[in-house]
Amino acid sequence: ALVRQIVQMHDGVVRIESEGLGKGTRVIVRIPRCAPEPKMLHHADQNLGATRRRVLVVEDQADARASLVSLLRLMGHVVLDVADANEAVEIVDRWNPDVMLIDIGLPGIDGNALARAVRARPTLAAVRLVALTGYAQEMDRARARDAGFDAFIAKPADRDLLEMAIGDANGDGGRR
Repeated sequence: ALVRQIVQMHDGVVRIESEGLGKGTRVIVRIPRCAPEPKMLHHADQNLGATRRRVLVVEDQADARASLVSLLRLMGHVVLDVADANEAVEIVDRWNPDVMLIDIGLPGIDGNALARAVRARPTLAAVRLVALTGYAQEMDRARARDAGFDAFIAKPADRDLLEMAIGDANGDGGRR
């Protein structure tokens, strides 16, 4: 789904072919050679002064993290990424992000525990916390709210939802 979303943003298509069980699979990705600029860049360019944010991505899956970082940078944000909650705790005070995108299913300290730790620090009261996770049941959403998250986005992340969640980070971190 993530590959399909990225390819479609570039006016491309993804096709999967297989002749059956045990015959292998062929994945075909087609992107126009001179594709027009992705649609999200037009929107980001129009509002860059108002929506540029410092975003800390906390995601343990390297491929998902790299894709998300690339997307956020294309949207015009300044991005720093880490692979686990311990790294996030080490950097968050020094880097002072506007927004933290946190995977709930982190190894060791999970995303909910990280959110509670961030909320316990008065110096980080303005940071907007966005849960970005494959755990998307109502009980998962309730746990995220209880942990202090401001927004919840199920994976794979929809670009428009990401933009909206990050764009809501005003001087107060978007907390209401």
